[in-house]
Amino acid sequence: HLDDMKDEHHARFFEFAKSIKKDTCHILGTGPSLSEIENYDLSKGDVISCNSLVINDELMARLQPKVICAADPIFHAGPSSYAAAFRGELIKKMDEYDFHLFVPQRDYLIYTHCVPSRHHHRIIAVPLAAEGLNLDLSEEFRVEPFANVLTLLMFPIGASCYENITVSGCDGRPLSENQ
Repeated sequence: HLDDMKDEHHARFFEFAKSIKKDTCHILGTGPSLSEIENYDLSKGDVISCNSLVINDELMARLQPKVICAADPIFHAGPSSYAAAFRGELIKKMDEYDFHLFVPQRDYLIYTHCVPSRHHHRIIAVPLAAEGLNLDLSEEFRVEPFANVLTLLMFPIGASCYENITVSGCDGRPLSENQ
């Protein structure tokens, strides 16, 4: 039942939030400005990353993300070989690193089917509800169904759990890839 699932995942979110010891998070996308983090010491904050970081072994090792967010119903939760490859890398990284995976509630059963049960407790499924921007998941456990992972999950998680937020790599694709 969806209400029971919402309550269970809200409780998982509270446990996650209690585990946070830092007051800063670094929200990272994979856009061109991500290269600028080379010049910064990110160790004083936790990393909240978009899905694509899991395919970058070097960055995963360096950044040790606290959160990975995956929200695309086609490229992450879908039936394509691309989505299957993403989930395969995700599982490898869940075996190696201790991050939480945040996904929209609509995709949760796909992830629990694909991800080994030993990691299910680290998956937090957030309900989608078109009721306006929500930046406090503790108070109201739902997110606005925005079309990008930054505003859909990453900002709401950051704003709910941290005093300070930095953002890098959330500036789209390089112009050379613009079609």
